[in-house]
Amino acid sequence: MDPIIRDLLLNIFIITFLPLLLISFVGEKITFINTRIQKVMINLIGIIYVLLCMSIPLHFSNGFSFDFRQILVIFTFLLLGYKDSIPFMVITLLYLFFIGSESYYTYIIIHLMIFMAVPPFKVIYQQINLTKKILLT
Repeated sequence: MDPIIRDLLLNIFIITFLPLLLISFVGEKITFINTRIQKVMINLIGIIYVLLCMSIPLHFSNGFSFDFRQILVIFTFLLLGYKDSIPFMVITLLYLFFIGSESYYTYIIIHLMIFMAVPPFKVIYQQINLTKKILLT
């Protein structure tokens, strides 16, 4: 199998598995758990999946590499909001720094733009029902 297709399928699996894991594992039972534990759990699951997605990028022939971490970042920011997504963003950017990406500063700007644009939609996202959440994510 071509390595690009293999890595693409693996990234798509990681992206689709996170929302399904959160919804099926936690689902409606999340309301019975302490809110602080909920946010720590969402943060940890999001960090694990973003690090997995960053560890397996798509490498193209001209030296360009790409991954789908922005989708997971947007999903985690929708669930957490501003204050609780700061550790997630810091750990993601630190891991990117340790990997040694050439476009580190570009990703800082992209993460800051996502950080400013996405969390205001948290209230709308939490008010929609479960089936619309699954379709949206």
